[in-house]
Amino acid sequence: MRLRFWGTRGSIAVPGPDTVRYGGNTSCVEVVSNDVLIILDCGTGVRGLGLDLMANRKPPIEAHILLSHTHWDHIQGFPFFPPALAPGNRITVYSARGYEKPLKEVLEGQMDYTYFPIKLAQMASDINFREVDEETFDIGHVQVTSHFMNHTVLAMGYKLFSGGKTIVYATDTEPFGTYHTDGTTGGSAVRPQFVHEGDVRFIHFIEGADVLIHDAQYTEQEYPKKVGWGHSTVDYAVEVALAAKVGHLVLFHHDVIRTDDQVAQLEEYARNKVAERGSSLIVTAAAEGTEIDLEERDEMRIHRRLSSPAPATRRYKLLFADDDPSTIRLLQESFSDEHLYDVHVAPDGIKAVEMASELKPDLVLLDMRLSLLDGYSATKEIRHQAQLKHTPVLIITDHSSEEIEAEGFKIGVTDFMRKPFAIAQLRARVQMWLHRQDQPNNATSILA
Repeated sequence: MRLRFWGTRGSIAVPGPDTVRYGGNTSCVEVVSNDVLIILDCGTGVRGLGLDLMANRKPPIEAHILLSHTHWDHIQGFPFFPPALAPGNRITVYSARGYEKPLKEVLEGQMDYTYFPIKLAQMASDINFREVDEETFDIGHVQVTSHFMNHTVLAMGYKLFSGGKTIVYATDTEPFGTYHTDGTTGGSAVRPQFVHEGDVRFIHFIEGADVLIHDAQYTEQEYPKKVGWGHSTVDYAVEVALAAKVGHLVLFHHDVIRTDDQVAQLEEYARNKVAERGSSLIVTAAAEGTEIDLEERDEMRIHRRLSSPAPATRRYKLLFADDDPSTIRLLQESFSDEHLYDVHVAPDGIKAVEMASELKPDLVLLDMRLSLLDGYSATKEIRHQAQLKHTPVLIITDHSSEEIEAEGFKIGVTDFMRKPFAIAQLRARVQMWLHRQDQPNNATSILA
């Protein structure tokens, strides 16, 4: 497999004299394995890739675009992708299933005449759309596995396997669990063992990857003010790469405020951190035009075709328990989509257990400091009921640590959200667990 970076920035394109070395285009990575062409995200960098394809690839062009999510900086290049405008070419676009409208409508929306002179229907190529959950499927001989990230909307990471080599693309994600260093300026202390299920799942997903392209938008000093924004620190990217025994870590989704010199400093910081740990992990910062070649071997895996039907459309029963009326109002407003959610509210922990037993909800959200019965005690009672053994139980807390989270996971907590939380991120996490529940033979916890 050969990969090439065409866009490395997050949020908005920032061309200019300070972004020449690492690039100013938004996210776009090209992966080629023999005749299979896969494009990871469709930011502004995809225009340059498209021009290169039109000039150098024999028609018809068949391209598979894997969108991490549909925030604008990851789709804004699509209307400017030359192969999509040319007849005879075939474009397949993939994204997570479960947005508020189908993927086709999302892309049509940014091409409404109010915003753009060409409609999606006027693009001359054959364009198809596929929405996926966490699953494994084929694109030609390349095996693709999708995995939910921790962002402010449903977002996917992708693992590509071909010829014994693995590339993982994991942008627009942040730590699931409590995250801190010992406060030293070097930040080189060995991090406590990851205990949050989201982080454990993610490390398992990327384990042994030859190349990991990972979000590294913030520094450790910047992150406390950015919690809930859906992006990682350089330190977190290094730590998960080390824990998963990755071969090559590529720092990605550079912040728009970073000059080339500042990105280079973060690259050097990460390399020093790895050296202090005595690891052979290679670290580079993504730069437009950089190519990485992975020599493939004659190795195949048993693949599964992307043929699983979408889960039947249904309303999810949600049970929220919090004794703060303002929080309950916020939650009810945030999950007011009547065609998607049937929301029930409990004022205290005892009532939450009673209602869970009666309703058999698809997901339970508990405040840690519930009156009469706290969140942990309520979770224990809920887990005693056989029909609720695998129901996702999320805890909202204003005080969390590795020790507190570890205790919670032992008694059956599925996930934690820290106050103050971003409501968009909470929605994404709720949707993530509901989607996992919809998958056949999918246990809620890998830590049980």
